[in-house]
Amino acid sequence: MFCNKEYSCERLLEGLVVKHLEEQLTELELKYQTEKCFSFNHIMELYLYQFYQKDSDFKLAEEPMNLWYLELGNKFVEDGKLEKAYDAYQKAERWNPVDLDAKFAKIELEKKQGKLPEVLNNTLSLYPYLCSRATMARFYRNLGFYYVETYEPKIAEALYEYSNLFFRTDNAESELGYLENALERQRTKYNVYELQKLISGVQIPVAAPSNTLGLLYEVGKSEEKKGHLQEAAECYLMVYDLTQDEEVKERIKRITS
Repeated sequence: MFCNKEYSCERLLEGLVVKHLEEQLTELELKYQTEKCFSFNHIMELYLYQFYQKDSDFKLAEEPMNLWYLELGNKFVEDGKLEKAYDAYQKAERWNPVDLDAKFAKIELEKKQGKLPEVLNNTLSLYPYLCSRATMARFYRNLGFYYVETYEPKIAEALYEYSNLFFRTDNAESELGYLENALERQRTKYNVYELQKLISGVQIPVAAPSNTLGLLYEVGKSEEKKGHLQEAAECYLMVYDLTQDEEVKERIKRITS
């Protein structure tokens, strides 16, 4: 059978890729069914998991299982198969319990399904693993969504404004514009202290997780001592991204120059 349209061929190929990936993952699940295994993207994730879960009794998978499940979930989203996508993201999260990409992707589906309690609770559960300005910003945008949907525009507005302080996005600006139109007024001009007071007033943290920053820094030093300079630099860069600390900056310059 021949394809008459390029689009049809592309969709056929995508279908074959998804089928092959599903089959491959099913086989690999059997391979690892008797062992407790994870597949982390970065050494930092391994340390984060051990620190917060108090667990070191596991092995590392030979294949990037979490990334393949994440890719599978993204393909299902493109095809509108949201339940299968959600299942794939859950499996990606099981293979890497600290993978923010999988966790954020799952929450996006919960938004579409109107599962507001899950959006709130699952977003708040991400906090210990936030280690960049971009992920901090997304954390506050997700919470902004929750407070829009639960008709608390003042808190939502503060959360979207606060997210922009970490990493400005079109998404946050769009939501702020929506709030302006819905409330028939211009957005309130808050200073940082006022934003933090509003946000902490609903029990949402307003700073990067200090334990995580400390862990990142210590792992960076450990990797530097081992001569693993690329891994050390990556850890230091995450700390510097959130703190702008001059000592950390000097460490980065020393090992990358």
